[in-house]
Amino acid sequence: MGCGKRENKDQLIRLALADDGGLVIEADTGRGGYLHRNLVCWRAFLGRKGQYRAFHVEVTRPMKERVVNELMDRDWE
Repeated sequence: MGCGKRENKDQLIRLALADDGGLVIEADTGRGGYLHRNLVCWRAFLGRKGQYRAFHVEVTRPMKERVVNELMDRDWE
């Protein structure tokens, strides 16, 4: 959903649609998609408009910014 490069799922971060319509990180259920564990991919995610395919709902820029900020606060190494 971000940079578009392929990788094994165990190397990616899964995002899913929450019951309240927001996005949650590392959710195992529901409609979802994957991002790499790096800032380049997260910035591409912010710039892309095509998340409807993954979530079947429109994902707003503020929703994406909240997720990216949360990802940046975590240690992914």
